[in-house]
Formats: sequence, structure tokens, C-alpha cells
Amino acid sequence: MQKELKSIEIKDVCVKSRIREELGDIDALAKSISEFGLISPVLINKNMVLISGLRRLEACKKLGHSNIQALVVNIEDENILFQLESQENLCRKPLTPAELDKGIEMKKRFALTRLRGRTFLGNIWNKITHLFRKKR
Repeated sequence: MQKELKSIEIKDVCVKSRIREELGDIDALAKSISEFGLISPVLINKNMVLISGLRRLEACKKLGHSNIQALVVNIEDENILFQLESQENLCRKPLTPAELDKGIEMKKRFALTRLRGRTFLGNIWNKITHLFRKKR
């Protein structure tokens, strides 16, 4: 399968009938894309038909983007296109509750590290910590 990464105009993407009907929290995805950029391109065929990435496409629209990164494949067979769309949605595993808890703890640690950094609040934190260490 030939693939090519391109920047394409969002308005040119054709969205046909999809398996996924519930898009979920597009605002959260849009915020992530705004902060970190589009991590994974959408997948389209050479006729500009969306194969996978409807949520990413909608989030970029919501952000007012006119272009999006797309991986273009040279496939027109409807059965293969359906399988590609299905695989992206089925061959993934959500985080377990324990993994979610671990992620929350890591986020707290990163936030605390940042708080302790060279910021106004970080300087106050460091002075308070220093005072308590002296009292021991």
C-alpha cells in the first residue's frame, strides 16, 4: 500500500457514512491539538475520502484550521476502506482504571515539579520548604 503524508484543505475532505456515530468530547481533543498539535494524521484515499480520523477532523474544524495533516493511501476498494476504518477503532485498548490512576499521579508530580520551579509560586514554595528544613 502506497502512502504519502500531505497537508490538505479540510474543506476538500469527503466524509461518507461512518461506523462511529458518537464523536465524544471533541472539545478535549481540540484542546489537546491546540496545545500539542495533531499527533496522528487523518487517513484519506486519493479521492479525498476520509478513511479514519473523523474526531481529529472535527476537532481541527472546531479550532478553525483550514488544513490538516493527512496520510493519503492509494486504495479505492470499499471493503478495504471499511476494514481500515474498523481497525483504527477496534484495535486499540482503553487505559485500565489502574493506568488512569497512575497517569493522574504522574500529572500531579509534573505539576508539583513545575510549581517548585523558577516561578513566583515556585520561589515561595522553595522558601517555605527551606524554612521547615532548618527547623528540624
